[in-house]
Amino acid sequence: MAIDIPVARSRLRLVKDQRKYTLMKYSNENMTEYLGVRSSHGQVKLYNKALERGLESDLTRLEITVDYERCSWGEFKRLFPVVLDNGSQLPDDLTGRDYVLCMACLEHPEYLQHLPYKKRKKIEQLLATTAQNVQPDELSYKDILAQILYYGKDIKPEMWADFHEIDAEIPEEWTKKKTKMFDEIQSYGQYQI
Repeated sequence: MAIDIPVARSRLRLVKDQRKYTLMKYSNENMTEYLGVRSSHGQVKLYNKALERGLESDLTRLEITVDYERCSWGEFKRLFPVVLDNGSQLPDDLTGRDYVLCMACLEHPEYLQHLPYKKRKKIEQLLATTAQNVQPDELSYKDILAQILYYGKDIKPEMWADFHEIDAEIPEEWTKKKTKMFDEIQSYGQYQI
């Protein structure tokens, strides 16, 4: 699942959760953050799509790997990471060391892991209260599932746990078992057609 966000990469920050976190940073605009294990269910990637495509406008992409067998809305919401948009300003009454730490961590999110636990939690809280959280949209997600079902006619509707909640008719030919055009010939444990 790919979500394009029309803001500069430097404004967005992926918040670490229980998944493995990796940051590859070459500059504030040329960085990629990962959560989870590559190509596995629940892996998240946040990167500068405009830089990759050579676009003049800002575009950041959030990719989430979701297995077909586990693509319900509830599971997608569970997998959806906390992505903060730090485009807003810090509070005016924030001064001193906390202001400097917030500014440094806005510019370099990887600095957070180097702070002592209590200070890190305080700075994370300050950053979270000034930022907007990128949220998934249930209707859009289910619309995408419906489109996948429509274009992937060989995919059984039972695989889509939440598909029954979508107001769409499933053609009968999609749910019927398909007959093979040729007989299957078994050879060395594999099927050949």
